Amino acid sequence: MIQEKQIALETFEFQQGDVLQQVPVTWQQVGCAPRSDNVVLFLHGISASHQALVPSTGVVYNDAGWGQGLIGPGCSVDTDHFCVLIPNTLGSCFGTLGPRSAANGEGALYDAHFPAFGIHDAVRLQQAWLRAIGIEQLHAVIGYSYGGYQAFQWAVNQQWPSPRTAVLASAPKGRGRPQELQDLKRYASLRYKALPGQTWTHHAQTLAAWREQRVRTLQAYGVQVDCPHEQQAIEAWAREFDPLTLAGLRAAALGFECSHALAQVSTDLLILLCQTDTLFPPEVVDGMRMGNRTTVQQINGSMGHVSPLYEPDLWAEHLAPFLQCYRV
Repeated sequence: MIQEKQIALETFEFQQGDVLQQVPVTWQQVGCAPRSDNVVLFLHGISASHQALVPSTGVVYNDAGWGQGLIGPGCSVDTDHFCVLIPNTLGSCFGTLGPRSAANGEGALYDAHFPAFGIHDAVRLQQAWLRAIGIEQLHAVIGYSYGGYQAFQWAVNQQWPSPRTAVLASAPKGRGRPQELQDLKRYASLRYKALPGQTWTHHAQTLAAWREQRVRTLQAYGVQVDCPHEQQAIEAWAREFDPLTLAGLRAAALGFECSHALAQVSTDLLILLCQTDTLFPPEVVDGMRMGNRTTVQQINGSMGHVSPLYEPDLWAEHLAPFLQCYRV
């Protein structure tokens, strides 16, 4: 059973002290009804939505179904046994609180001063949301890529540690260059300031540059971008995904670092890395001190950073036993 849900938290305080009211959190719930022993939190990538599986009703985002090889009956995250919650992350543009590019009468970005946030804020929002919907205990946390940063943050969290955490194709330190952040802010500014009150589609040159930025990203991930299906997906993403949103998420990634705390992790932590991933190669954890309940495994995949999504069976060999052998 796939359900799309949303709740508004009365308030949320960022770590730096900013407080916002009526904070929306949107998520997808898949599988069994939640119990005290079966809830798995699955955290998505930086430009993904929370729609790991394609919903049967309502709005369907361009990337819906990205987790269909990992989540479902008989998959690594077996929905015959688990209740899987996939929240849209803080700062995203698919229903959860985040910055939005939009034009007022003068073409200004009205959310340009959205509070700065980090990976720790994303996890704190997830914890507040879980408590608000009555979830006090998790079976596991799983995070892919940007969601892996959050999964690491869950693992080192002393206030509400997950009993077991799996990280797919990620690292305990954020990657990226400051110049990328400046480019994203420039795209966001051009989107509206050039022609106040008009939409992104009116800015052909800027949209083309934004589309090309997506192509470069997917190529770095290891995706073949020349096929018609991918071209259509790129076009849809370029029109759907807000540059100011991606700037906020990229800033959070650039500021993330928790490798110093890995040695103190006292819960079960599984780190899965793909040998052909150029973004998060197996060497990203070389030399790091790990807790004695941490396991690092290398996946022999050919699809680079998107291997968990395109070659899920390779990851299931490690992920499924990690989840199932502890299942009550």
